[in-house]
Amino acid sequence: MNTLDTSIIERLNENPDLKEFVVSSLDLVNSTEITADEAEAILLNRIREYGPKLLGEWAKKKSTKR
Repeated sequence: MNTLDTSIIERLNENPDLKEFVVSSLDLVNSTEITADEAEAILLNRIREYGPKLLGEWAKKKSTKR
C-alpha cells in the first residue's frame, strides 16, 4: 500500500459517516443489478442529500478547532 492509499484510509477512518457513504457508493457503482443510468441517478440523489450533512460536520469540526 502506498502513502496515498494509507492517507485515504486514515482519513476515512476519522470520518465514519463519509466512509460509509464512499463504501456504499462503490458498492452501488459495482452492482450488476442496475444500469449505469440508474446508478448515476441514485448517486446524484445521494450526493445531494449527503452534501449538506458533510459540510455541516466540516463546519462543526472547524469551529471546535478555534
